[in-house]
Amino acid sequence: PIHPTLERLLHLKLHSEPFKTTYWLHADESNSSRYTCLYYDSTNCVGHNPGDLTWWPTVHKSKKTGTYEYGMLSNQELRGMTHPLAYRLPYVYNHFRWDHCVDQDIHFPIPSQYRDDITEEDFVGW
Repeated sequence: PIHPTLERLLHLKLHSEPFKTTYWLHADESNSSRYTCLYYDSTNCVGHNPGDLTWWPTVHKSKKTGTYEYGMLSNQELRGMTHPLAYRLPYVYNHFRWDHCVDQDIHFPIPSQYRDDITEEDFVGW
């Protein structure tokens, strides 16, 4: 499945070397609309922009009430909820295993702040 792999890779990035900015460029803001979407001319990149709603409802923790709610979120809201320091989704990953990457001899560096606290079993592929 691609979703858990991409989300875990995003977490690795955030733990290792966070983005300098989390600004999400809207296709209309780019000098070249193809910067964010190859199909801008025919689709306006619907579904790829920060304010576009995901096509599935999500269980998430409300900032206002602190309880879990079920509803539609924008891409940007969902990305924000997956940040390890502000996590608001009802699940967590118990490992960072990428066996399919190891099978291709692709390995990811272990973030220095975690090298003393992790086991090789939990971080296969690092």
